[in-house]
Amino acid sequence: MGTFYSWKKKYDTQGESDLKVACDTRSKELKQAEEENRILRKLLSNKEIELEVQ
Repeated sequence: MGTFYSWKKKYDTQGESDLKVACDTRSKELKQAEEENRILRKLLSNKEIELEVQ
């Protein structure tokens, strides 16, 4: 079982600035995935509408 100190030893070697960069990168990836998801949902709903009309 890991403790705070073992986690700190493993991940705190890069310092606080590197942790912030990693967090910012994940945030950008999440925003990109959400935008892609929004576009795909819109395409799917448009296709469902087309199928209902036919």
